[in-house]
Amino acid sequence: MVWDGEPLFQSTRLKEHQNLVQELLTRGSAYRCFCDPEKLKASGNSFGYPGTCRNLSNSQIQENLTAGRPFAVRFCTPEGETVFHDGVHGEIRTNNRDISDFILLRRDGTPVYQVAVVADDKHMGVTHIIRGDDHITNTPKQILIYQALGLLVPQFAHVPLILGPDKKRLSKRHGATSVTEYRDRGILPEAMRNFLALLGWNPGDDRES
Repeated sequence: MVWDGEPLFQSTRLKEHQNLVQELLTRGSAYRCFCDPEKLKASGNSFGYPGTCRNLSNSQIQENLTAGRPFAVRFCTPEGETVFHDGVHGEIRTNNRDISDFILLRRDGTPVYQVAVVADDKHMGVTHIIRGDDHITNTPKQILIYQALGLLVPQFAHVPLILGPDKKRLSKRHGATSVTEYRDRGILPEAMRNFLALLGWNPGDDRES
């Protein structure tokens, strides 16, 4: 395999992630939320964030900023549906009402996962994303961010997770072995990729490669 770049570490790109959130604010696709997290939690709202700060006037925002009130930054989720074609599952549709206005930047200024991956995928020019089924619920949020920034949305494929006998995600407690150990045992990369590809899926027949 020929690598086309060095490994990218999210922890080194905090400024770029924050810049992406600022761009969303500038575009009107995000807003500052001055709500107290503890009060929101105590309200027991089971339908997500109620949009309390979504329509604050400029003067109200400035008043809060002048007073030094801490804030998070939330995405301004549009109405409608988010639809994408998954390379494994086919068409997946999500009603945007079920997404709510999710947080992009925490009150301490750190970005959430959704922001980091979109910023880094943009930076690396990622066109195809293959990952586990546990990320399907993240995908509509990331697509909305891509669209709000006017970026090309990558193609997604979500594959089944490798589970242990207890039906839980494979981990060290199951005796999981690292990929590098298989390499050291002489297992070829092509054989490992083939094994993983057919572990939770098959093309509809009994082929083994």
